[in-house]
Amino acid sequence: MSRSEPGTGPDSSRSILGGVVEVSVYALTVSLWTAAFVIAVGVGSGAGVAAAKNALFVLGWLAFGVVAIRLFPTGYEGGTGTTRQSRFDAAVSRLPPLRWYWDEEPHERATPIARQFGAAVAVLASSAVLEFGFGVGT
Repeated sequence: MSRSEPGTGPDSSRSILGGVVEVSVYALTVSLWTAAFVIAVGVGSGAGVAAAKNALFVLGWLAFGVVAIRLFPTGYEGGTGTTRQSRFDAAVSRLPPLRWYWDEEPHERATPIARQFGAAVAVLASSAVLEFGFGVGT
């Protein structure tokens, strides 16, 4: 019995949904931790929430830069097939939606670049929520 290409079998919609859930949970986690840290530092230093909003904006664009740099080809490495998971990734994978849903092999999960892109969007969105949703000015 031959194995079908990734994303083409009967479980492809489940795999795509799993990837979307994984990226969403990762992005939300990174955004909330980043916002909490930046707001705590901003308020604690006396700069206020407006400085935290600006810092989130800058950090979001820096995260986009990191993702863009990681998209450049690095050359052919012969398909090493190694999958490493950081402590943060392991902690995120133990959060409720992923803990209940995810039983896929590590190579069938969302790529690190996809997770980092989602995190960059979420950090920028948290800056926008502070500005437009809560009226935090500069």
